[in-house]
Amino acid sequence: MATLLTQDQQNFLAPRLKALGSSVEALSGRFFGPNTHKGPMVISSNPSRDNLGSQQVEVANIAQYKAIGGVPNAHFDATPGADRHITYLGASPTNFRALIERAKTDSCTFKSLLSADDIDTLSTHMRSYVLGDSRRVSSEHEDAINSLHFPMMITYTPGQDITITASNPLIIDSSYPAQLTFGTITIESGGYVQMNVPVSITSNQIISK
Repeated sequence: MATLLTQDQQNFLAPRLKALGSSVEALSGRFFGPNTHKGPMVISSNPSRDNLGSQQVEVANIAQYKAIGGVPNAHFDATPGADRHITYLGASPTNFRALIERAKTDSCTFKSLLSADDIDTLSTHMRSYVLGDSRRVSSEHEDAINSLHFPMMITYTPGQDITITASNPLIIDSSYPAQLTFGTITIESGGYVQMNVPVSITSNQIISK
């Protein structure tokens, strides 16, 4: 059943939507499920395949990426120890700033200068930045992540409520990472989500029936 966004829901979603250049109004009135679809609900970077009105959005850097779908640093201020599961690496033997200078803002050249261990290191720092306290990731590693991965295209799908059922599964088939932003996500018995790309979900509540 469609519900109105409460003030708390709007307060939770507003900063994430702002980072996408959007607003809470973009969610209002967008209800998806058995009443709107007779079969699978599809999120895709291909407009002819997508049936949820998704958009392709360019994300400039990892700070914006965190603001869109990551965990806010304020969470760790309010809940000490909440990031105990996050791996924070120390200084790296690689001089990433020197490699960035050599690459001259070309991400392909920058990647060619990195070893497999360097790429693994930056992947760990990226997860720590987005899901943990980004202040514990050095500016050098932040710059290296931006040089390697950004700007990045994502597929953005907003909505107020979505109900996923056995007859209306959610299929995420995109050329880019996907960002779903919903007030409420309901997964009924037999409903499922199928995806072929990394997916970040921002929602006030997820209900499983």
